[in-house]
Amino acid sequence: MKESAISVLSPPIPVEKRFLGRILKEIYEVKLAHDFPDRRFIVEFNDALVDGSLDDDQLTFWQI
Repeated sequence: MKESAISVLSPPIPVEKRFLGRILKEIYEVKLAHDFPDRRFIVEFNDALVDGSLDDDQLTFWQI
């Protein structure tokens, strides 16, 4: 049986997770501004390293 590409990928390293999180933050900012031009939002990506790990990364947005 042939292995799928997903099963052979290694878990992302913190640098990759940070990069992806920052790109997603920008995507959300643009998407929210496009979909709701009359509203303002704050979008944050928590990419603080804790003991060299990025386990608590999160993307949050809210309307102001």
